[in-house]
Amino acid sequence: RRCRPGRGAGAPPSVAADVWGLGLLLRELLVGAAATREGLTSAAARTGGPVSATRIAGDLDAIVAKAMAEDPADRYGDSAALAEDVRRHRAGRPVKARPARFGYVAGRFIRRNRLAVAGAALSTMLVLGAAITAFFLYLDARAQRAAADARFEDVRGLAKFQLFTLYPRLAAMPGTLE
Repeated sequence: RRCRPGRGAGAPPSVAADVWGLGLLLRELLVGAAATREGLTSAAARTGGPVSATRIAGDLDAIVAKAMAEDPADRYGDSAALAEDVRRHRAGRPVKARPARFGYVAGRFIRRNRLAVAGAALSTMLVLGAAITAFFLYLDARAQRAAADARFEDVRGLAKFQLFTLYPRLAAMPGTLE
């Protein structure tokens, strides 16, 4: 079923029809062939060759789809909003034609700020590595402290034995010097 955007059906001129026309023009510019409302396959049939769907994927596809929406209420409010979405796409920012999901917005942010994100990730990894190293060094120091305390208690026990147990026995033996 072919959708009639407005003037072709005898409707009076409207902003929604202009936005649809701009969407159609944008699609034609992107695919390099006369595109129709039915999509790329009919354009390929009319031109006699395949039209690459990868040339109009992602944000641009969403912009064209919103501009050429069947229901005029789903289209951009005016051409300025369409132009703003194209500017946002060119600047690497999230476009209004797509849902603002976390993964999409974060992906756009990372693409715009690759160097800063890489630096932050490297810094985070270094801090995490230092924290892990400090934790394991703490565990090792604690184990060595426990071993040193055990050796000290052994020496203390030996000294007590010599002073309070062995010495009185030796002093009581005949021929022992003071």
